[in-house]
Amino acid sequence: MDLYVVRHPPVAVDKGVCYGQLDVALKPGFEVLGNSLRESLPSLPVYSSHLSRCRQLAHLIDPDHAVDARLAEMHFGEWEGLRWDDIPRTELDLWMNDYVTQRTPGGESFADVGDRLTEFLQTLRDAGKEGAVLISHAGVIRSLLIRWTGLSPDKAFRKQIEFGSVHHISV
Repeated sequence: MDLYVVRHPPVAVDKGVCYGQLDVALKPGFEVLGNSLRESLPSLPVYSSHLSRCRQLAHLIDPDHAVDARLAEMHFGEWEGLRWDDIPRTELDLWMNDYVTQRTPGGESFADVGDRLTEFLQTLRDAGKEGAVLISHAGVIRSLLIRWTGLSPDKAFRKQIEFGSVHHISV
């Protein structure tokens, strides 16, 4: 299955804020990206995270897109909306030492994100889909790269995932 995974456009959130699954606004001008992607992406079913920063872009690409919460960014629990610098250092260190399996307080682990993506992809396979366009988040893209291309977690987290970037992944 060929996936074209698009990271949502830039958001109107101060740099350094942990916003994971917070429903935050897009910066003005995202429509230009949507129009460009509509012309350049293959004609495949479009699926979007349930968060508005993805749904708004997906609507520009395909007004009939499907929404699926399994495409959401990692849920950071109690850290959502906090500045990364304001998260208690002991909690942050505990998570950073094993971010793949360690859950954030009240949230998810990176492995949890991968598990819900695996479930989503199985749903596509069961429906006979041979490809899809996914409008999603950097964490989702990294998870797909790790699980289906063999990229190590360390390399995936060092990889720059730009806003509006498209990543072709064969699953």
